[in-house]
Amino acid sequence: ATGQKGIEMLAAMLKPAATNQNAAFEYAIDAIVSFVTREDNATLRQGVHDGLVAGLSKCTDDANRAFLLTQLNKVAGAADAKLYTDLVADPYLGHIALIGLAAIPGVDDAVLAQINAATAPNSGLAYVAYFRKLAKAEPKLIEWAESTDPKVLEAVYNALAACGSEASIKVLQKVAKAQDFGNDPTGATDAYLRLLAHLGDNKAAISAEKNLLKCKQEYVRCAALGLLLKADKANAQKNILAALKDKSTEYRNTALLVDPEIVGDGIYSAVAAKYKSLSPAAKSTSSTGSATTTLHRRPTWFLQKLHPKTPLSPWQLSPQLRKSAETKPSLLSSISSALTSRQLRLPKTLCIRSTATSTPASPKLSTRRMPTPATPPCV
Repeated sequence: ATGQKGIEMLAAMLKPAATNQNAAFEYAIDAIVSFVTREDNATLRQGVHDGLVAGLSKCTDDANRAFLLTQLNKVAGAADAKLYTDLVADPYLGHIALIGLAAIPGVDDAVLAQINAATAPNSGLAYVAYFRKLAKAEPKLIEWAESTDPKVLEAVYNALAACGSEASIKVLQKVAKAQDFGNDPTGATDAYLRLLAHLGDNKAAISAEKNLLKCKQEYVRCAALGLLLKADKANAQKNILAALKDKSTEYRNTALLVDPEIVGDGIYSAVAAKYKSLSPAAKSTSSTGSATTTLHRRPTWFLQKLHPKTPLSPWQLSPQLRKSAETKPSLLSSISSALTSRQLRLPKTLCIRSTATSTPASPKLSTRRMPTPATPPCV
């Protein structure tokens, strides 16, 4: 009997946790619950569920109640919403009940009702709103943002970042600005940036991101630029070119780290056209700067256009083409000239993609570090 009656029997066998005599019963209950959570054993689940509910109602030992509720979390459903919301206020089981409410399917309405009925800000319910992405909880969360408890505020800001709307922008902007957009126990700045990312191409979010480009905190400026380039794709190319004129290397690199799919291949021609007007530092960033994670995506013709006097390195070619180029120097020169004039674009199979690719070490010199390519490879 491993259905409802079996689980009830096992639950009744649990001794006070302090006696340390429950291992066998706990293993048995856990194994049965795990067994019925398998998709092919779904028909057995209800009986086990009912046994856990019955056993929990009869149990008086807090540690054992916590164990049974933890097991119930695995098989609970929408019908258990009231049981869980009633336990939220339990000093011993409250946190386990919140874990259940965050994951149990079909309890959004019950959780929302619990949040709206709360007479005081509740960090636990705020975290549940975050996990369930309860957009309808936003008004109450904004109200709770007036709390003076840092732990509550951290949970509330975190929830607004995940389920807030345009209405939450001013709320998080205000508290983040009050902290000078720095790190603080409530995580206001982080929540603000995550909210803007959550809102995507919302016009108010784009406007807020543009304002953050003037922030004194460099990491905030860089984060805002990254969000802006993704959200405002129509002006991404213009914003990248503007960023390349900035004095900050980190800021310029942020612009170059944007996914090429966002701005399209036209960005290469645009940067090349503006290259002469850039500062020496910006030129370095644009061609061989520290944004190495995206340099491998730049066409060789683009790099050759920026540095026309720099000969093409054999190590920019694939092993098969490099072998031919090494035996016939004229071939390398021809390829370099063609790439410079954009008359030739090497197939991917003939190019090395990673800038980290180095000269293969000789078996006799396996521990020796070899030089990396002078310029990044083509795509």
